[in-house]
Amino acid sequence: MRGGPRGGYRRRMRYLIAVLFVLGAAGGVPAGAAIQPMTPIAAARAASRLRRDPETLPSVSECATPRGVRGYGSKERCLQALCAGQNVVNTFVTDETHRLRRNPCVGVDPFERP
Repeated sequence: MRGGPRGGYRRRMRYLIAVLFVLGAAGGVPAGAAIQPMTPIAAARAASRLRRDPETLPSVSECATPRGVRGYGSKERCLQALCAGQNVVNTFVTDETHRLRRNPCVGVDPFERP
């Protein structure tokens, strides 16, 4: 019963183990496939897609302050960007300390372009 239904399985497993062993002994990735440094154009594109540091971004409650205007250009743009996906219906919401406060996103249409 050596050539039975399991014979093919054992042969494939031996082949797989041999291939994995050879790849492991060879070091895995060839030396020519190392990570190449970015070109200046690629670096500029990647930098333009990066978001700012979260500590420098204003919160929704700071959109009317100079910090929010400086970060987004205007109060309306700041509210539109930060209220997208948030509760824009309820007049009052609870904050992190579970206190009731006025919702700065109420009435903001996050889909309307300024």
